[in-house]
Amino acid sequence: MLLKIVLQSAGFAPIPPELIERSSLYNWQLIFGIFICLVFVAISRINNTRVIIQLVNVNIKLNGLKSQYREHLSLSKLPSLLLLLNFLLASSILLFLSIEKQLFSSLPLQLILASPIILFIWDNIGFGLTILLTGEKKFFIEPSMIRLFGAQLLGIIIWIALTVHLLYPAIRLTVELVLSYIILIEFLLRVLRSILVVYRLNASWYYIILYFCTLEILPLFIAFSMIIGFSG
Repeated sequence: MLLKIVLQSAGFAPIPPELIERSSLYNWQLIFGIFICLVFVAISRINNTRVIIQLVNVNIKLNGLKSQYREHLSLSKLPSLLLLLNFLLASSILLFLSIEKQLFSSLPLQLILASPIILFIWDNIGFGLTILLTGEKKFFIEPSMIRLFGAQLLGIIIWIALTVHLLYPAIRLTVELVLSYIILIEFLLRVLRSILVVYRLNASWYYIILYFCTLEILPLFIAFSMIIGFSG
């Protein structure tokens, strides 16, 4: 269950016998990962005190995405880069803690932790290949920004959920449920906003379907195949 391992290793709940043999160093590495997320968010906030407000705005509005990216949220700027790193690290921790116990022994730790990074790289390769094959760069630039902004904001939410879960184990089930709904809602809103942006540019349904299948469905299929392949 989400954060079960971290919570138990931190001493907030009794550790079941089957978890006693797990390396204490390994458990503290997970807690250290959550702390690193805190550092990423804190440094981002220090360098740009409005970065979170800016992220919320671009995740609500459809207009001005390019200008916001260029002026405030470009990956060439430290706060934006750190928030992306926070998303990748927080997602890795969340993925690891969400793996079912029966899959734990058969899934390499390195693969679990690297999966968000692999999928992020795939997304960028997918965008590049799609633009190369179609020659329609204008249809895919803003959807790529929507994905980036959504990931950065979701990374902050995941980190908050991990922290709350660690500090308040009594409400862990509520935190898990709320976080699950937030992730689902973020995915649905991201797809809807991307479709609206592409449609607003007078793109044909061919490009909309290509975007949805290549850049939304395929990464999920790859992730699912990786899990099934290594656990089988």
